[in-house]
Amino acid sequence: MEKRELFSCEVRTSQGHKLTLKYHVTARASSGGKTVYGVCVTVPETRESCVVDDLSVSFEAVADFARRLCEGSVTPSTLTDIVDDSLGISI
Repeated sequence: MEKRELFSCEVRTSQGHKLTLKYHVTARASSGGKTVYGVCVTVPETRESCVVDDLSVSFEAVADFARRLCEGSVTPSTLTDIVDDSLGISI
């Protein structure tokens, strides 16, 4: 799996600590030979991360989604909920 950082932002915790959120687009070859893209959110300071693979075959669509995640300061712990809500999936 390849990972390309596109966006980042800084947030403050309730205790006042500064954290960096980094947003990546992931890429991997599917069994059909197409490249499929996903997103990854990482926090370097805590090494927390979350990856959601296989969102689309469109790099542009996933890059735009990663931009919106950055604008909303989505964290690794909330990424899957945001993706589920965006896709209209309820568990």
